[in-house]
Formats: sequence, structure tokens, C-alpha cells
Amino acid sequence: MAIAYPQQQRQPHSIRNPIGYLHQAILQAWDLSIAPSATSAPPPGFNACFNWAKAQGMVLAATTIDGIHPTLYVQQGWVATE
Repeated sequence: MAIAYPQQQRQPHSIRNPIGYLHQAILQAWDLSIAPSATSAPPPGFNACFNWAKAQGMVLAATTIDGIHPTLYVQQGWVATE
């Protein structure tokens, strides 16, 4: 949530203290309203990219939840596909 919040707010700057930013998001219960896409299909080219990344050992899984397509990366954990 805190990681996606600057993207939703269109804040182009980088976060100097990510842990502090996450702490603030938790304490203030920031709300991230993510509108599900009109379709539940992954973005164009997703399958080819995912299959390649899986063959390289970079990703483990992908799913669709309410129109959002998170991917499970080996090193980063779950990341929503943009």
C-alpha cells in the first residue's frame, strides 16, 4: 500500500526513508483506492514476459484479484503488474 501510494498521488520524487514512509502509512491508515480494470485479462504481453521470467527463476506465480494482477517475484515478493 505505501509503496503504491506515491504512484496514486502522482508524486514524482523518490522516497528518502522508505521504512519511515511505510511506518507513516500504517499509523495514519492511508487509503489506497485502486480501481479494478474493466477487464480481468493481464496486460498485453504479460504471459510471454511471465513465462520468460519464470524460466529464468525470477518469478514463481501470478494471479488475478479484483482486476489487479500481482506477480510473486523470488526476491521482491508480490508486486502488482502495471
